Amino acid sequence: FLTGVTVSTNFPTANPLQPTSGGRDDAFITKLNSSGTALLYSTYLGGADEDAGFDIAIDALGNAYVTGTTTSTNFPLSAPFQATRQGNRDAFVTKLSPSGSESVYSSYLGGSDLDWGHTIALDRGGNAHVAGATRSPDFPTSPSAAQPVYTGVLNPSLGNSLQGFVAKIAEGTALFVPVVVSTSGASNSFFTSELMLTNRGSSQATLTFVYTAAFGGGSGTATDTLPAGEQKVIPDAISYLGSFRIPIPDSGNRGGTLMVRFSSSGGAVAVRTTTAVSGGRAGLAYSGITSAAALR
Repeated sequence: FLTGVTVSTNFPTANPLQPTSGGRDDAFITKLNSSGTALLYSTYLGGADEDAGFDIAIDALGNAYVTGTTTSTNFPLSAPFQATRQGNRDAFVTKLSPSGSESVYSSYLGGSDLDWGHTIALDRGGNAHVAGATRSPDFPTSPSAAQPVYTGVLNPSLGNSLQGFVAKIAEGTALFVPVVVSTSGASNSFFTSELMLTNRGSSQATLTFVYTAAFGGGSGTATDTLPAGEQKVIPDAISYLGSFRIPIPDSGNRGGTLMVRFSSSGGAVAVRTTTAVSGGRAGLAYSGITSAAALR
């Protein structure tokens, strides 16, 4: 697994998350086979300005975690914990799926000045730990931080002094839904899947949906938000996903699997797939399960 920086517009790609250069300099993430003779995946990662990958770590499932630095205001994001660039240069943290073609999460990390993510490592829980350097006096810190405030020298003309940082990135909650459908059945039945999303956390959650079509076509990703302590009931999951421009056909039999990722802990997903019967509806109810449980 490799990461770095490229200015090439013809950098070799394979099964890419981002098939073309985003702009001036891009980070890249590449996975080679064990003999080093073929690309298993290779992708650009960057926006319109300067982006560079500095370090990469791999978990037991093959997910790749990358950190680096970016000056792009349109760096590719997914379920971010920091959705906008705060200074002229921010660190970034990105997690790619084992195939390399999907972003599990991708976020800026920084304050109002210059920030770099230099190294990344993983703990047994799959949380990423990033170490780097910052000139930002307002670099984001947690309430339990060992050093919650910037103690360097502020110098607007020559530049603030550098300080190190260490940040632990919590994974959030990823839940796998084995089936959502909008399809006809036997005896003139027609099944639809009702989706119930719950955020039990203390802050607004960004929800990332990854829909993989089993029939009918239209795989894709989408995002939405859910305020803290709220629940959203969606009568027709397929129509809801289609409203985000996932290219699901408007009619016909459609169905597939769904991954729902909450940017924070405390998320829950429940599904009811039912058809109309005399006196109401009948069918099955089931909950989303963790991706680890799905792999077992």
